[in-house]
Amino acid sequence: MNRISADEDFFEKYYGGINIFNLKQYDEGNCNYDYDEYLNRIKRHLLVVPDRLQYTDTNDFIYEAFSADLSQSKEAALLYCLARIKVMLYVGQNDAVVSSSGLQTFLNSWSWPLRDNWKRAKKEFLMLGDRIYGWRKRYSRLTFALINDAGHFVPADQPIGFYSLFSEWLAQ
Repeated sequence: MNRISADEDFFEKYYGGINIFNLKQYDEGNCNYDYDEYLNRIKRHLLVVPDRLQYTDTNDFIYEAFSADLSQSKEAALLYCLARIKVMLYVGQNDAVVSSSGLQTFLNSWSWPLRDNWKRAKKEFLMLGDRIYGWRKRYSRLTFALINDAGHFVPADQPIGFYSLFSEWLAQ
């Protein structure tokens, strides 16, 4: 097993009570979302997920199967995808698992042939009415979005904003 510790309170102790999935939440050492229920509830509205698919909470078998990939660079896979399809990367402002500044640094320094044009692309505010809920940057087939007041589970933290962003991206 690739577990860090058998101690059930390890994350709470190690991270000092901060929820690594959302830095603005305390005393929630592990994810406290019913994310699987949320995804099952909204999937029919997104029109891209088959009805027969059911999301589940954590699955140790799947986690273990992918654990070796967690610290591997995904640059080659991203380059492969961008050569063929449009791609959206999004991150929550308060996510400690996937660092927003780290992802932005990567996107500004990787080996994408269109990187220099990407770097010059303008950021656009993401608006819901008169409220800014984040920003995005688009160039060619790549869209990157940073969502304010959201952690690792952006769709659960900012469901209306994420739905707006995702729906618009699908329609592009």
